[in-house]
Amino acid sequence: MKPLSKWWKKAGKYNINDPKHHWPWVHHHKSSTVKPGKLDTTANLKNHPFWDDVLPIFDKYYTQLNTKINTNELDNDLKTITLLEGKHHAGLNDCYDKFSSKSLITNRQKIKNSVKTILKK
Repeated sequence: MKPLSKWWKKAGKYNINDPKHHWPWVHHHKSSTVKPGKLDTTANLKNHPFWDDVLPIFDKYYTQLNTKINTNELDNDLKTITLLEGKHHAGLNDCYDKFSSKSLITNRQKIKNSVKTILKK
């Protein structure tokens, strides 16, 4: 089983020690709990130094899920990412030619998720 398989079932269900447990991002991004049927966001990347720095590392971890990465390489990648903090100051228009996003969640799912949220309080 791939590490990210059925992620929509796991969204928002984190161990109390996980930092994501303390920020209710799922409540603000309801489509994260819906099994993907088709892409909800499309984008065309612009040539930008941000992508030159980030994509090689991103691609290594997210397009090669079955590749083993040794500890030294992981540590070096983490250092590289840390050094990038504050280097690029760019908005969406700086990094993308075109981007669009639409909600794929149905009104019935929105209501169901809202009721669940209210009942948890």
